[in-house]
Amino acid sequence: MNFTVSESLEGARNIFKFFGVKRGQNVVLVPTAECIDTDPLTLEALLLAGKEIGAEVTICIVTNERKGMRDDPPAPVGRAISAADFFLGLGIRASNPITGHCRASLLARWDYGAKGADLAGEGADIARDGGVLASEWARFPPELILGIGRVIMRTLMTGRTMKISSAQGTNLSVEYDPHLVGGSISVSILEHGHVLPGSRATVPLGVFHLDPGEKTEGVVVLDTLEGKSGLLREPVTWTVERNRVVKLDGGKDADEVRKEMEGVENSNFIEKIVFGLNPKARLMGGLVHPRHHEAGRHSGVMKVCLGNRPGGVSSPFHRNGEVLRPTVQVAGDLLIENGKLKAFEDPEVVELAKKFGDPAALLKELP
Repeated sequence: MNFTVSESLEGARNIFKFFGVKRGQNVVLVPTAECIDTDPLTLEALLLAGKEIGAEVTICIVTNERKGMRDDPPAPVGRAISAADFFLGLGIRASNPITGHCRASLLARWDYGAKGADLAGEGADIARDGGVLASEWARFPPELILGIGRVIMRTLMTGRTMKISSAQGTNLSVEYDPHLVGGSISVSILEHGHVLPGSRATVPLGVFHLDPGEKTEGVVVLDTLEGKSGLLREPVTWTVERNRVVKLDGGKDADEVRKEMEGVENSNFIEKIVFGLNPKARLMGGLVHPRHHEAGRHSGVMKVCLGNRPGGVSSPFHRNGEVLRPTVQVAGDLLIENGKLKAFEDPEVVELAKKFGDPAALLKELP
């Protein structure tokens, strides 16, 4: 399928809206050279959306592939993003030149107050067609993501412990602080309606994530592992004690992860637990890509992330795995039931969805 700039423009507008970009502000787009070649529509749509607002948009192309999640872009790019109000890293099959983990990004956000984002390069078959911003998950209204988030946050605020189970055998108790919820529905985003200076998110939207505490205990049975396409042939089981994975079971896939973790400091630390919010992010179609970016944003999917937690626990290791259809309870209230977000049934969300179309169609999940 070939996309047009006009089809990508709505997704671009959603990004600038969610990050509160205003007239006269400086926007720095940092694409890889591969992105320029294979997805020029996305770049053009972002330029047009910025022009509509009256923002000053600059493009910094990075030709060298980033080798690690914490590798910095070239020094001039680092200086450019520190001077920006908003910067966006864009990649395709190769890694984005900027991530939230690299020092240049942290300096720009934490010391200079820039807003940062990474573009998850998968909505369509972008290696062939381009057009991630034309995908349904990119065009899903950010206002509706925030409405869903407000309902979820009300439940999260009622407790400090989350119970997670699944038909595969997951049985995990997660300690969390609701005031530290991040992603698309942090406390500050819900209060102000957009991302504040110094913050970041991955786009297209949306997820929310928790920083689990030391009392997090139990068993997680994973359906997928980042780096592998599709479902695992044999589920991988992580046994968790004091928020660290102390045992891995599950055949060859578990053996591979165990080998990667050997001798790497804090590789078994659970950095965060992430939940998908977007009903228009594809699940099975998204799992075709080894990075699982789109599948991880599918509403109700749970991702468990090991390794480095910026500003908290340091590690050169980072690996994700997903539970596709969890059941999540907080203080006895269901947040997710067998992978279905209960917020989609809330009258407040249904009423809000009417502003953007047919609620049944908008909130219907893509397979």
